[in-house]
Amino acid sequence: MFLVNLDQRFDFCEKILLVPIYVDLNDFESRKTLIMNMDVGRLGKQRMFMNGAFASVNLIDSQEDLTGIQTPKSLIEKTQQIKSMGGIQYLETLLNDLPTLLQRNREILNESIRLLDDEENSDHQLREQFKERWTMTPSEDLTKPMKDEAMKYKTILDTAVNADKIIRNKYNANKNAITLLSNPAEINRKFCQDKEIRQCGAKSEQLAKNLVSGFHMFMELIDNLEEETKFYKDLTPLLLRLQNKISDFCQKRMT
Repeated sequence: MFLVNLDQRFDFCEKILLVPIYVDLNDFESRKTLIMNMDVGRLGKQRMFMNGAFASVNLIDSQEDLTGIQTPKSLIEKTQQIKSMGGIQYLETLLNDLPTLLQRNREILNESIRLLDDEENSDHQLREQFKERWTMTPSEDLTKPMKDEAMKYKTILDTAVNADKIIRNKYNANKNAITLLSNPAEINRKFCQDKEIRQCGAKSEQLAKNLVSGFHMFMELIDNLEEETKFYKDLTPLLLRLQNKISDFCQKRMT
């Protein structure tokens, strides 16, 4: 027979959170994470801006030989670093995945807005049909917080779309340099075999500067694209949670 020490008993209910409170806490944590990631992203952009400023002042080691006899050592190191990160193929994969991630989030949000609109239209029709016999609380008195939340997410997505356009424009402007940096053999050919570049120190120096600038832009784009990818993925569960909340509300209004 087991004996229970009454002094050691405790109320299990004290350890259990009500479901709505649990959901709200999870929602708070998700929002906090999203905001923190956005702040980290802003810091990352500032860091990349500073890197670009330093790069424009000191694009290449002044001690390196740019006479065209061989590829500058610093460029060789940069091409190796880009290759280790996946090169232009990895960059383009991230870039091409953004529209799909955006579309997924837009579809979830649009469905949430549609559910709210349909429920409100139905409420208006029934109120018009039954007049004073329709005693349910007007939809607009109940759905404002959900509509405000949906509009907030719509604004966030619109801002993200503009950021995506800026990233793509930067990529298009630097694609040639990044493509060349992903092909060390072609860089070596240009520096060592291209007669025009070999015989003109100014052209050799300009090519080196363009490639170093392309390297810094590659690093910036990878940083921005990984940040945008994480942003969209973090946003998806928040949108799904809102959609589920709206769906539950609409179903309860129908019963």
